[in-house]
Formats: sequence, C-alpha cells, structure tokens
Amino acid sequence: MYAFGSSIYRPRGSLRRIEYSQNLYMPIYEYRCKVCSEISSLMTSVSNKPKAIDCEHCESNQTVRVISLPSVRLSNLSKVERLDPKYDKMVDTAMASNPAADPDRLINRRGDISKGRRDD
Repeated sequence: MYAFGSSIYRPRGSLRRIEYSQNLYMPIYEYRCKVCSEISSLMTSVSNKPKAIDCEHCESNQTVRVISLPSVRLSNLSKVERLDPKYDKMVDTAMASNPAADPDRLINRRGDISKGRRDD
C-alpha cells in the first residue's frame, strides 16, 4: 500500500482507493540541535515540513534536519527471531529443571496407543 494525500492505493489487482482521515499517515521528521546535539522529532505532513524547528531540550532554533531510520512493523515470529541467543539457553535450562515445562511430556505420558489404552 502507498499513502498518497488522504488515500491509500493498493498496487495489486485493480487499483482500489480507500479513504482515510487526513492525519493517519504522517511522516516523523527528526532534527539535530547544533547547540546541545540532541534529537527533536516533529510529526507533520510532507507539504508542511519546516527546514528547522525549535529544540525540545534547549529551545534553540539552530536545528538541522537529519535522515533517520524508517519504522518497520515486525511480526511476533520475527520479534522472537531477533531475541538474544542467551534467552534460548535460559529457556533450555528452565525446561530441564522443570519436567512440567517439557512440551513432549503429554506425548511421553500417553503410553502404547496400539492397545487402545494408556499404560499406567
């Protein structure tokens, strides 16, 4: 999807136009202060972007727009994949010390199913 004005355009299939409110998709511009070197953010439309703003930290008007990283929405799976590997070790240790945490415990407990009943 692409944001364009107050509409979203879908690139696939037939071009459908979906109406949205004017304030839904607005870029966030970041400015670095030349006095205190802090970053200030401003959310505004593309047509209204100022060349400089007042610093949120020291209130100086000597700011320069900087290029910032884009925002990316991650799925839960990709969030888990980005976790530090030390968490894998922590989970393995916790599962080894607690038999109830073993995901295969119900499969192991079922016994021989070929006889139609569970061995106790």
